[in-house]
Amino acid sequence: MDKFFGGQSLVKYYIEEAAPNAKTMPQTKYDAIINDVFQALTPKFMSDSSIDSAKALELFKEEVSLKAPEAQIQ
Repeated sequence: MDKFFGGQSLVKYYIEEAAPNAKTMPQTKYDAIINDVFQALTPKFMSDSSIDSAKALELFKEEVSLKAPEAQIQ
């Protein structure tokens, strides 16, 4: 309970309603690679205004395919 929020439990809804009904995607052996590539490229995407969303996706796919050549990238 939180006095600032009128005594409401701030996590009750999430524990009782949201979390049990959350749909998740199965993890793959490529998830760590994808996350690493995303983390590595994000600063470049944020600092280079010449990279639009299409170019960013192209660069992302290229980098993932270099690190996981056997992966099917769509």
